[in-house]
Amino acid sequence: LDGTKIAVTVNKQEIPFGVVSLAARMQQAQAEAMYKMYLGGGNDMSIWSTKMDDSDETYGENAVTTSVETVEKMCLEKEHASEYDVEITDDEQKALEEAAKNFMAANSDETIAELAVDEDMVKTFLELETYDVKMKDAIEATKEKLATLKTAAQQANEQLANGEITQQQYDALQREIVETEQNL
Repeated sequence: LDGTKIAVTVNKQEIPFGVVSLAARMQQAQAEAMYKMYLGGGNDMSIWSTKMDDSDETYGENAVTTSVETVEKMCLEKEHASEYDVEITDDEQKALEEAAKNFMAANSDETIAELAVDEDMVKTFLELETYDVKMKDAIEATKEKLATLKTAAQQANEQLANGEITQQQYDALQREIVETEQNL
């Protein structure tokens, strides 16, 4: 496998096959661990060549498709991170670089070749994963803010009707709601 070939392009950001391969293998490992935990079983997880119910696609093919979609989503999250004040700090960047080096050292040449990755691809994957986690938190916080603002808007309607707040205060709250909705 040639991990350097471009597997997906998201708004001019080219992602090599090795990054998608690593994402697929991570998904596979997580799924196998879950299946073993709930269903028991040994090391032979032959599920990946099994056809999915009502589909011509195997579980392995589906894992690859899902991994491509996941990597695309993570690229978009990275692209929009600044809109949520999300960034990777210098310390986090150093930790990602160290983790990528450790990953390469911990795996055999055969495993690295099978994954079709190099250290930069591992670092890219870890960076995308970090943005994914941070963006989930930021988006959840924005959703919570929007819910709070909408509750406040219900109260503001009543307060405006009773003359307890001005039209300008009410309008400012409505603008903040629209801005928060647009951020989502």
